[in-house]
Amino acid sequence: MSLWPWVGLGILLVVTYYFVGWLFGLIVLLLIVYIIYRLYRWFERLSTPHGKRIRHGMLRGHLQQQYGTKEGDKVYKEIVGKLRKEGYR
Repeated sequence: MSLWPWVGLGILLVVTYYFVGWLFGLIVLLLIVYIIYRLYRWFERLSTPHGKRIRHGMLRGHLQQQYGTKEGDKVYKEIVGKLRKEGYR
């Protein structure tokens, strides 16, 4: 991530700390939840064996292109369900 979003977040935190205290607490809470979520997703990705990963975006896009949006989503859900039973994530 580039530097400017972090600078903007820092300025936002400083301004809200001095002017709107409850909003500062809410932003900090949301930031903590976001960081925990990102760490969880990173750890989950590392713990999945390399050959057992489902590329959801590619699979869904291919099926929607082949079968159409509505039918492709149904086929996608069925395939992902079967793959997860086999140990894929």
